[in-house]
Amino acid sequence: MRALALCSVVMACSVPDVSLEGKQCPCTDGYVCDTLTNRCLQTNGDGGVLDTPAATQCLPTVAGETELYRYAGTFDWANQGGIWSGTATEIHQTDRMGDTYAYRTAVDLNIANYHVISSMRETAQGNGGAPALGIVLRASLAGTPRYRCMWSSDQRALYIQREDSGGSTVIGAAATVPATATLPPVFTMEAGTNGASLSCCIRELPQARVTDVNDTAITMGYPGLETDRKAAAFGSFVVLKRP
Repeated sequence: MRALALCSVVMACSVPDVSLEGKQCPCTDGYVCDTLTNRCLQTNGDGGVLDTPAATQCLPTVAGETELYRYAGTFDWANQGGIWSGTATEIHQTDRMGDTYAYRTAVDLNIANYHVISSMRETAQGNGGAPALGIVLRASLAGTPRYRCMWSSDQRALYIQREDSGGSTVIGAAATVPATATLPPVFTMEAGTNGASLSCCIRELPQARVTDVNDTAITMGYPGLETDRKAAAFGSFVVLKRP
């Protein structure tokens, strides 16, 4: 009886393995660090990476892409509204106000063509409308003009908008993610510009993909991040310059 009781105690106290898939590096055995996004990816035991959504880019790499910027713990960005700050590994926006964005105003980032990758997670949601978060493209020091790729978990939809003096205009939207699909608490969004073409997607949600949307209203500007009635944390922010 004592042996059985001891066995029961041991079993009750056992802790299942914790998945590190998608978590920040460094990683433990069974995982490898994806140096592009600084995220842990599960291996197959032979050194290869398991074919998971987090491991697969959802926007094609353009030949000649080179890394231009990576957030590495110094938050020296400009922002429009919100309460933005940075830790060693993440950028945080803690105010649930509408339409707040931030971007780094380095001269070499004020360009036309780039590929932006960032992990993101919602930390608190506001009321009304459809709270969303995402990546900013071609932001301007002059004020409002910019593109933004936004994900709304409420609407289960991804869309690209143009923001300018005339207001907000949806210029491209993806198919709605089915209600049966599980939404990941942390996901990786990619967005890119290539001349007049804009694209964005979420790696973990194959339906969340908007590609080759043509718009010529905003020709260059800074990459950044945005929230709309949502507090959020962003990690692994990387900008790749396209030729």
